[in-house]
Amino acid sequence: MGQAAPTSRPDATRAGYRRTRRVVVWLVAAAIAITWGATGLWLWSDHDATLNAGKDSLWRRSVVTAEQTERLFSVVDMTFAGIAGFLAANSEADPLADSTVDRLVTECVKLLDSTLNIRMIDSAGIMYMLPESDGKAAAVVADRDYFRDAQAGRMIVSQPVFSRITGEWVIPASRRLDRPAGRIVIVHAAIHTSRLDRLYEAIRTGPDSSVALYRNDGTLLARSPAGDGLIGRKFSNLVFQRLGITNSPRDVDIVEKSPIDGRARLVVARPIKHYDLTLVLTSPVDEVLAPWHQRLTLAGLGAVAVSLMILGGGAMLWNLLGRLEAVAQTKESRIRELSDFNTSVVAHSPLAIALYGEDGRCVLANQATADLTGGTVGQLLTQNFRDLASWRSSGMLDVARDVLARGGHRRLATRMLTTFGRRLDIEADFVAISVDGRPHLLLVTHDVTHRVATEREARLARDEAERANKAKSAFLANFSHELRTPLNAVLGFSDALLSGAFGETYPPRCVEYLRHINESGQHLLALINDILDISIIEAGRMELHPADMDAGRLCDEALGMVRPGADIKGVVLTFEEPVPPMVLHVDGRRMRQVLVNLLANAVKFTPAGGSVSLRAARNGDGGMDIAVADTGIGMDEAGIAKALTPFGQLGDPFTRRRQDGVGLGLPLSRQLVELHGGSLLIDSVPGQGTTITVRLPTAMVA
Repeated sequence: MGQAAPTSRPDATRAGYRRTRRVVVWLVAAAIAITWGATGLWLWSDHDATLNAGKDSLWRRSVVTAEQTERLFSVVDMTFAGIAGFLAANSEADPLADSTVDRLVTECVKLLDSTLNIRMIDSAGIMYMLPESDGKAAAVVADRDYFRDAQAGRMIVSQPVFSRITGEWVIPASRRLDRPAGRIVIVHAAIHTSRLDRLYEAIRTGPDSSVALYRNDGTLLARSPAGDGLIGRKFSNLVFQRLGITNSPRDVDIVEKSPIDGRARLVVARPIKHYDLTLVLTSPVDEVLAPWHQRLTLAGLGAVAVSLMILGGGAMLWNLLGRLEAVAQTKESRIRELSDFNTSVVAHSPLAIALYGEDGRCVLANQATADLTGGTVGQLLTQNFRDLASWRSSGMLDVARDVLARGGHRRLATRMLTTFGRRLDIEADFVAISVDGRPHLLLVTHDVTHRVATEREARLARDEAERANKAKSAFLANFSHELRTPLNAVLGFSDALLSGAFGETYPPRCVEYLRHINESGQHLLALINDILDISIIEAGRMELHPADMDAGRLCDEALGMVRPGADIKGVVLTFEEPVPPMVLHVDGRRMRQVLVNLLANAVKFTPAGGSVSLRAARNGDGGMDIAVADTGIGMDEAGIAKALTPFGQLGDPFTRRRQDGVGLGLPLSRQLVELHGGSLLIDSVPGQGTTITVRLPTAMVA
C-alpha cells in the first residue's frame, strides 16, 4: 500500500514531558517565591500599620494626660491668683488670719483631696501652714529653690522635694505676692506626686510603658513607674529638648535608646502650658509590636506550611507526570502496533480505500483502489482529486469539497470513467477525518457495476411483466364480456325449458340434462364475473357506490344466500348480531359479495356436522369487525399465502376437483375490502378451523 511515511514521536513525547517537568519545577519555585513575597509584603505593611496604630494610641493618651496634668496645676495656680488678688485689694489683711484666704485654701485642698498642702512664706523665709494657721512657724525655707525662684504674677514649679514627714516626693509650686509692705511675701503649695502617679498609672497600657512629667530644664518631677533614684534627677539631651513638641501622631518619634532603660521607645512630648513643664509618654517599640510579632510567627508558620504543600503538590505532580509518561509510552507502543495492524488491514482490504489531504492530494491508497481504477498505487499517489475530470463529471468533486468544508459523512452513487479508462458504477462513502489536527477526506469506494446491471435487467423484466399482466387483465375483461353474451342466452333458454315456458313436456332424462346445463352455466357465469371483477380492480377501474345500510341486515342477506347449500351439506350456520345495531357506509353489493364468498368458502371446507359462525361488533379503534369462523380443515402459513393468491387452491388435485371454484373468492374479497380502506385478517390452525375477519375503518361506520 502506498502512503506517506508515518511519523514516530516517542522522542518528542519524552521531550515534551521533560519540558513539562521543568515547567512544574519553575511553577513550584515561583509559587513558593510568591508565597514568601506576599507574606513579606503583608508583614511589612502590617508592621507599619501596627506601629502607626501604636503611635496614634500613644499620641491620643498624651493629649488626655496633658489636659489632666494641666488641670491639676491650673487649680493651684487659680488658688494662688485668688489669694494674690484678694491681698492686693486688701493690703491690711493678714493672710495668716484672714477668713477669705482661709476659705480659698480650704476649697483648693478639698478639690485636690489630700495631695496638696498650701503654705505662706514671709520675707525671712519662714513658712506657715494653711489653712487655720495658728501663726506658728513650720520651717525655715530661705535656702529652698522655690523661695529663691518665686516670681510675682505667675506660678513657678520648682524641683521636687522628698518630704521627711510623709515619706513622699512633693512638687513645690510658689508665687510671690505683690505686697511690698506685707510680711507674707510668697504663697507656696506642695503637690504630692501620688496624685500624678494614680493618673499616670491609669494611662499606661503596658508594664514597660511610662508617663513622666519634666521641667523644661530636664528635671524629672513625676513618673509612672517611679524607678529608683529618678525623681528629682536632671536629664540632658531629652527627646523634647532635641526634637521639640509632638503635635500629631505623625510627629511621634522613635528613640533608639532610652536614657532611662536603654530600650527603643515611641516617645510623645506634650507641653503643660504656662508652667514650663513637658509631659512625656513612651511605649517600648517591642511592646507595641508584640501583636505583630505574634502574627509574624503565625505568618511564617503559614508560609512554611503553604510552601510544604506546594512542594508536596509539585512532588505529586512530578510523580504523576512520570506515570503519565510511562502510560503514554505504552499507549504509543500500542498505537504503533495498531497503526501497523491498520496499515496491514487497509493494504489487504478488498474495499477500495484512499485518503486525501485538504489540498486534494492523495496521501494513501491501497491495492484495491488501484485495481478498481485500473492504475497503480504509485500513479494514484501523484493525483489530486481537484484536478481530475472524472471527479468533476461524476459529481464526486462537489461532494468531496462539501464534506471537507462541513465535515460528517455522505454517500454518492454515480457512474464514472476513471482516469485510466475504466467505466464503473460505484457507491462512494466520503468521510471527513482529522489527521494531525488537519482535515482529511477518507474515500471508501464500492464497485456496484454488476449489481447495477442486474438491477437494470430486473427492472426491465418487471416492467415487461407489468405490461404482460395489464395485457392479460385487458384480455380477460374483453374475453369475459364476449363469453357472457352467449352464456346468458344458454342460461335463459335452459331456464325457459325447465320452467315449461313453451308448453312442452320433456322426458326425465332431458330435464336432468337441462338442469345440468343450467347449473354449469350459472357456475361458469360466477367464474366469469369473478375474473371480470379482478381484472377491473387490477386495471384500477373498479368504482364503489357507498351508501348507509344496516350491518345486521347485510349479514342476514349474505347468510340467506349460503344457507341452502349449508343445509344440504349439514353445516350449522349461526349469527351474532352487533349490539347496539350499527350502520355501515359501504358499497352494499360488493360488501355482500365479500361476505358471501367468505361464508361459502367456510361451508365448502367444513365437513358435515361442523359449524360456521358470523359475528359483527365494534372494534377498539372505533371501526367494525365482521368475523367468519368455521370448524373446517384449517390452513398453515403456506396455505394462507397460497389461498390469497389468485387461482390458488388448497389440497391435492383430487380434492380440488371435488370442490367448486377456481381460487378467486378469497383474493377478490381481500381486494374489495382494501378498496373500502379496510383489511382482511386470517387466523387459522390446521385441523381446527379458520377465522377470517373483515376489519373496516372508522370512516366506514356511519
